[in-house]
Amino acid sequence: MYWQDGYVKITRKVLKDEGTVGDALLTKSAWKEDKGYHSAKRIGFDRTKIRIEAKKGKLVVYINDEKPKIFRDPSISQWYFENYFTVGNYLQTKEEGSYSTVKYFNIEAGPYSKKK
Repeated sequence: MYWQDGYVKITRKVLKDEGTVGDALLTKSAWKEDKGYHSAKRIGFDRTKIRIEAKKGKLVVYINDEKPKIFRDPSISQWYFENYFTVGNYLQTKEEGSYSTVKYFNIEAGPYSKKK
């Protein structure tokens, strides 16, 4: 997820070939970045609430009071890697004098259980 021109942008790694299975999922060449999704409403620099629910075969992203964006496709179903979440501030320009600031008000991580 990124802030881009006042909107939240979501990009994901998706399978190049939805039929990919097994160890082939581990190769970088099996995945590509999708076109991305931008939030419907401009958030500008306002405080924003984002909630992510990840379940087997489904990813739901809530941005403020917008209708949730639901991802349910072969790329989500085949996601082979351990899930992780990082929060950071990654400035996307090299223009002199540029800066960015992020304020975290609350971060929660829900329970994780690995079924055998």
